[in-house]
Amino acid sequence: MTLSKPYTVLLFDPNPHSARILQTVLHQSGVKSVIHATEESEAIDLMKLSQLDAVLCDCSGKSDAGLNILRFIRNPKGPCDPKLPVIMTASDASVTKVTQARDAGSTEFVAKPVSVATMTKILVSALEKQRPFVESEQYFGPDRRRRRVNVNKPRRKSDQTTAQG
Repeated sequence: MTLSKPYTVLLFDPNPHSARILQTVLHQSGVKSVIHATEESEAIDLMKLSQLDAVLCDCSGKSDAGLNILRFIRNPKGPCDPKLPVIMTASDASVTKVTQARDAGSTEFVAKPVSVATMTKILVSALEKQRPFVESEQYFGPDRRRRRVNVNKPRRKSDQTTAQG
């Protein structure tokens, strides 16, 4: 699995060691250009000035900076494209952290450390096989449902009576 074209990704990761590893993984996954930010304000400024295809955003530790960046992007009235793919990463990928990222509109979530094969799969999913977006008062982001489940029965009681005649 490979990316179909060269992409530019903003990487927000305050940890320089982790950021170097992720930059290498992104390049080996086929990303052409990686722009790195270590501060929340720097990432937001770069998003306003750069043509980005995606954002890879760390949400490790106790800081809310990664989630704040995600919420900034998903604001439909903000200066960024609210449908920009956002991949959240964390070295401490707890259920709570994954749920917070999902509920804030994350496109994908990947635990660190991440292999080149996994990153490539995540990038293809986020950039080239995008899910439809949901826009409501409570949520703006990709459809959180991953699979279509066929239950082979009517959805409502009224459908049952209509089907029976």
